[in-house]
Amino acid sequence: MRRSTWALLVLAVLIGLIEPRAEVAFQCRPGFEHSEACVWGRSYLSLGQIVVPLILTPVAFLVLLAVRSLLRFASRSRDR
Repeated sequence: MRRSTWALLVLAVLIGLIEPRAEVAFQCRPGFEHSEACVWGRSYLSLGQIVVPLILTPVAFLVLLAVRSLLRFASRSRDR
């Protein structure tokens, strides 16, 4: 694999690992600490930290690959 593909893979893993905590942080922002979304988000955070990266990382990697391919195609079209 090329270096840029490894970078996309690392970025996808980081997205998968950060997303559950970011979602709970958004749901539990000031003023919403007792909302149903915050309560359920905190209660399922331990499960989400395991399951979400397994699902989200491959999806994020494929999306990042598609975006990179589209950007390369656009730059090649523009250079012609």
